[in-house]
Amino acid sequence: MAYAPALLLILLLLANNFLPQSDLSALFSTILLAVVLAALLFAWNFSRTIQVQQEKVLELNQDMRLLETFFEKNPAIMFVKDLGGEYILANSSFRKFADINDNDLPSEISNDVYPHSAARAMADQDLLVIEYNQPMEFQSQWPGPDGNQYFDILRFPLYNEIGEIIAVGGIANDRTEQKTARQALHESEEQFRVLVETAPEAVIIASKIGQIILANKQAESLFAYNKDELLKMSLVDLMPDIDMTVYSES
Repeated sequence: MAYAPALLLILLLLANNFLPQSDLSALFSTILLAVVLAALLFAWNFSRTIQVQQEKVLELNQDMRLLETFFEKNPAIMFVKDLGGEYILANSSFRKFADINDNDLPSEISNDVYPHSAARAMADQDLLVIEYNQPMEFQSQWPGPDGNQYFDILRFPLYNEIGEIIAVGGIANDRTEQKTARQALHESEEQFRVLVETAPEAVIIASKIGQIILANKQAESLFAYNKDELLKMSLVDLMPDIDMTVYSES
């Protein structure tokens, strides 16, 4: 395409020397029409190329905004740290947890936000992810304003275009409520167990089908079986006349 004007000029000069004037005019008109059509085709292709590129840029921008929204608005605590341990990205959940401003992300934030022992442990976790070059999940615990806080943290390596690790990403989910609920349930079950064990009367607790699941000392004495033996029995074994259908249907 770069040599087209020169070639066209040479062609016209040769035609001027060897063709009659009428034929030369017709040839010139044909070549001119071809040039105009070629220019129009080139302009259309160029316009289409620009349009396709703009559409790709628009799609890329939409994808980037979607990723930014997903990262920023995610209820999980999300962050990215460089290989030196400095935070380079953190979402709103992280900033809320760390009680820092939206535009404030100091390089040594772990020393400000976490207790020293927790910060050291998390730094060691990052090193493990880098050393083994694979995602790893950790459980972390540290003191909070209302008691201990518990987190499940997934850490994973991030790579550049040639496959080198350039950062460590992290997603932390607060499990404090679940942990507290399990502890409360365990304590409640233990309190109930103590209440049954210390009751002055014989107490036996059975499942819906009559399988004994709990018996206190007084029940052992009453039925002359130890606890291990009772837990292998059903209410029918102790009271053959009992109608279990009454209980299984309720």
